[in-house]
Amino acid sequence: RVLDREVRIRFTAFETGTKTLPPLNLGPLVFEDLSIFVTSLLPSTDIDVRGLRGQVLIPGTQVFIIAAIGLIILLPLLWYLVFRALLRGIKKLYQVYKDGKPFRRMQRQLKTLRNSADSIQGRDFYIALLQEIREYLSRRFAISAFSLTTQELGSVFQKYVPEEADRKTLNELFRHGDLVKFAHQPSTMTSRMAHLEQMERILTEVETQQRNLQQKQQRDEKNRKKKKGDEHVEF
Repeated sequence: RVLDREVRIRFTAFETGTKTLPPLNLGPLVFEDLSIFVTSLLPSTDIDVRGLRGQVLIPGTQVFIIAAIGLIILLPLLWYLVFRALLRGIKKLYQVYKDGKPFRRMQRQLKTLRNSADSIQGRDFYIALLQEIREYLSRRFAISAFSLTTQELGSVFQKYVPEEADRKTLNELFRHGDLVKFAHQPSTMTSRMAHLEQMERILTEVETQQRNLQQKQQRDEKNRKKKKGDEHVEF
């Protein structure tokens, strides 16, 4: 109380200890060197002690936990997709290997036949040569080429051999081979090697055409499924 006037100063402390207030200019009244000793930051009224709080998480822990849970949920799905793609690739490679097996076998047999062409009789040579053609056709196109006559094989050549000249060459090769086998027609080394090279060239072209056709069918099937999926999305 100063000059019959009461002045109240409300002070909020943020730490304990002796605190000196800055000068207060209230017009005719000026207060200086006011000191207050703070013993506690708690209010003067009785209060209950607050319980312990939960443990404070390190920054980013919540995000990490959510990401870990999401990964655990998605991991089986990701593994299924990877396994499915891997299995599809293995099946594709196996199919390519399986489709090419008759051609690889034919090449090995022709190499053996070429090496022994000058040491066997003409009849044995053409029996082996024509047998390899029938074996390749049977394995590659799943037909019973061994039960077909030379004339019936012409329809098989018509279906699978693209060039007319090559079909004619194969028909002549079989007729010549039949004459050597059954009519004992003489066979020169020159004719044997020429027929061997012709057959290898023609069947290589047949194999190449079949592989290109299979690849085209796979692309068409893939595009068809993709187009069907796009139509479902639009719907």
